[in-house]
Amino acid sequence: MQIRFLFLFLSINFCFFSQSFDKISNLSKKLKEISGLEVLNDTCFLAHNDGGNDPKLFILNKKGDIIHEILVSNAKNVDWEDITRDEKNIYIADAGNNSNSRKDLCIYKIKVDSLLFKKEVKAETIEFSYEDQKDFPPKKDALLFDCEAIAYFEDELYLFTKCRTEPYSGICNVYKLSCKKGQRKAKFLQSIQLKDRKMKLDGVTAAEIEDGICYLLTYSSVEIFACKNDKFEKIKRIKLELISQKEALCKKGKHLYIADEYYSSALKNKFYKLKLK
Repeated sequence: MQIRFLFLFLSINFCFFSQSFDKISNLSKKLKEISGLEVLNDTCFLAHNDGGNDPKLFILNKKGDIIHEILVSNAKNVDWEDITRDEKNIYIADAGNNSNSRKDLCIYKIKVDSLLFKKEVKAETIEFSYEDQKDFPPKKDALLFDCEAIAYFEDELYLFTKCRTEPYSGICNVYKLSCKKGQRKAKFLQSIQLKDRKMKLDGVTAAEIEDGICYLLTYSSVEIFACKNDKFEKIKRIKLELISQKEALCKKGKHLYIADEYYSSALKNKFYKLKLK
């Protein structure tokens, strides 16, 4: 009886064991604070750094090597946190908001076809604010306006916020935003309840939506949701083998591509792929 119980316990818990992912390469020191990753074409990726760095885009090959750099000449990198795209444009979210007090949130919109051949490009700007934020900053139990994850889906941008509440609640708010330049309001859609351990384990840092499936990256997992009619319903959670400062995510074919920031000589910034089962 004890043996049968042990086998059952192991079988149940096997469903929740960590899933390994393959390291592709160490990334360049130029991407020590990588916080955005997107597919550019069949052979290349786009990446950018976190706030305080130059307003640059980096084109990477399949191995993660930098093959081209592009300066966004009319932009500032106050706190670039994620990147997404449609068929014709990329969107860079300058939406990091650790203190929840920013009033200069924006998304930079750039034509895709200008990226491979130029060293400098200019961007259109989508300035935005959250329709439900009244205080800058709000009270500590309502610090839900730091966005590190955006995704394009069905002609709209979707924003997913990183929970900074005290005490930590694990809530991620979802907003919808127009892709058109100008001043916009991000419309609140719903709150998603994620794990509520602490931000450095469960804070949302990147997003991707494809074919009605939403992938949210945290430091310790990929959270997967069905997305239909602006409603997000949990499908499953992939617990990742390694907990690190994973800040960047994109999807290509049957793989998710993930990058983490440089932490130390032992935990360098790396480029990974995770096969979806």
